[in-house]
Amino acid sequence: MQFSAQTLLPYASGALAAWDTPAGICLRRLTPRQLQQFEGDHGMVIRSRCNAGIALEMRTDAQALEMDFSVQAEAPRPYGYIEVFVDGAPFAAEGSDAEMPLQASLRLALPGGVKAIEILLPALHEMAISHFALRGETCIEPIAHRFRYLAFGDSISQGYDAIFSSRAYPMRIAREIDALLLNQAVGGDVFRAEFPEALPGFVPDIITVAYGTNDWNGRDRADFEASAAGFFQNLHSAYPDAPVLAITPIWRADGGEMRKLGPFGAVGESIRRECAKYGYTVVDGLSLVPHDPKYFRDEYLHPNMEGFDWYFANLTGAVHQALKIE
Repeated sequence: MQFSAQTLLPYASGALAAWDTPAGICLRRLTPRQLQQFEGDHGMVIRSRCNAGIALEMRTDAQALEMDFSVQAEAPRPYGYIEVFVDGAPFAAEGSDAEMPLQASLRLALPGGVKAIEILLPALHEMAISHFALRGETCIEPIAHRFRYLAFGDSISQGYDAIFSSRAYPMRIAREIDALLLNQAVGGDVFRAEFPEALPGFVPDIITVAYGTNDWNGRDRADFEASAAGFFQNLHSAYPDAPVLAITPIWRADGGEMRKLGPFGAVGESIRRECAKYGYTVVDGLSLVPHDPKYFRDEYLHPNMEGFDWYFANLTGAVHQALKIE
């Protein structure tokens, strides 16, 4: 079976839209209204189009998988991988620790019988899939998940700087609790009052919100607090019944400095005040990743894969509690 954009979308977990282009099938995780908010900022546009959290998932008895793809030359980070899992276990990967190839192919013989196939797209690249096909299949169906998980945030929640997308904390949380992940985090982003919106057909069972580090680094306090208040108000209007975990900023090496917003801790204080209005749970980001540059790829802000291991391990308990998972 060969797929088009229309036939692939039901299997594209974490994608809201798919369409055919001359380069191949492209997928989007943000709505047109959300994407419009980044117009005029080239870097934000590039990052908002990346495929963070998107995976091709299916249960099938196919004997082989074929995939040809290209990535945009301009990307937030050069490295990345497409990762393939079979029945939850790593099976294959295509990419590079140094620089993702602009064009590549997968040709995989698959284990016999019916199995769950997951193909994780790179979080920090925009991909076009020029060819995607299964061979020898007699059955194929989407994979049902126990929960739905919506992630908001900045570069860290998008996946900077995990070389493998599967190691970023939103994807790890989703896989651990068996959730369909919609990752709407965008590198460099801040609280935007108008960003949350109700999505037809997608009602999250849990939401994480992890902004603040860029607000502290570039906004004044009044602007930040007004935007954060508007964000949480609109989030509650869109999803009044969903449990929300608001994660305050994790450690950064320059967090002892002063900004026009105030000290670094002022961000968390403001987030706590806003979340108290809605009964949202606040997670202390400073408790998630050790305050040691060795856990950060750039040694000051973005976790490396070991840093994300800590982030995931220390966040999991709050997620389980919110979802009442024993």
